[in-house]
Amino acid sequence: MRKKVLTIMAMLLTTVGAAWADGKQLLVVSLIDGSRIELALADTPHLTFPEDRITIQSSQLQTEFMRYRVADIHFEGAVDLGVPQPKSNSKQVRLDYTRPDEVVVYGNLQGKAARLYTIGGTLLRTLTGTDSGEVHIGTAGLQPGTYVVNIQDVSSFKISVR
Repeated sequence: MRKKVLTIMAMLLTTVGAAWADGKQLLVVSLIDGSRIELALADTPHLTFPEDRITIQSSQLQTEFMRYRVADIHFEGAVDLGVPQPKSNSKQVRLDYTRPDEVVVYGNLQGKAARLYTIGGTLLRTLTGTDSGEVHIGTAGLQPGTYVVNIQDVSSFKISVR
């Protein structure tokens, strides 16, 4: 039921976004299942992160997503934030949080060294990409929190462990 509601919400927001997109800034939410939701906004949204959700609020809308389902959030279009934005590597890797005690990173990662760090920079594990191009990060035994994953010559990103 929850999946149906999120799918309907995503379709509605995408439709509304496309209608407002002309000359507006877009806030793009990429989900771990590969779908992309474009929210057209006339003003800068306010993002908050209560508990396990991401809440997006502007003068036109308020919506929220489960944090583990979101792969990337970024602006497109007429946005001047005054600082250079990092390049997104969301097309190079995809995260899967659906397995218990494991985060799977999909991509062209055969033989690539993957390092798991604490948010403070302490190296916890070194892993290697499988022949099928995946990196399996076991989360059993890790304290709840945020960790940094660095994959050799590919990307660095954060993961959340609950």
